[in-house]
Amino acid sequence: MLTTAGYPPLKNYIPSQDATTVARLKAAGAIIFAKTNPARLGGDYQTNNPLFGQTNNPWDLNRTAGGSSGGSASAIAVGFSPLDIGSDVAGSIRHPAHCCGVCGFMPTDRRVPTTGHIPEFPGKPKYIRHLLRIGPLARSIEDLPSSREKAPA
Repeated sequence: MLTTAGYPPLKNYIPSQDATTVARLKAAGAIIFAKTNPARLGGDYQTNNPLFGQTNNPWDLNRTAGGSSGGSASAIAVGFSPLDIGSDVAGSIRHPAHCCGVCGFMPTDRRVPTTGHIPEFPGKPKYIRHLLRIGPLARSIEDLPSSREKAPA
């Protein structure tokens, strides 16, 4: 599946394998049917990128959906999907969840592997992996996967 991170050098990038989180979701029976719009490289407090444009707040188009997982939060809010996965370094699950009126959860550090999130670029500095968290967004707290459930291996 096309994986651009909203970044022009990745506009045609299709990874050779699924990110660990995606592989685990599929193994648990999830059906991945779409990707949502992110902030460019997941690094902004709003969701806008040069490849796919801006994602607005679904309740008020003059407001932001938040960033960087604003596409995820917006899609959940309007019912496109019951669950989505976001990434968070400095509020990128929590902020869009707040802006769009949905629930997001930033798990404990290293609870969910970040392998395959955004590819490393040759000759460029490493991405901020030590701060990155992967977590779910859903319409309600009851729909969020519980931390008490055993994660798929």
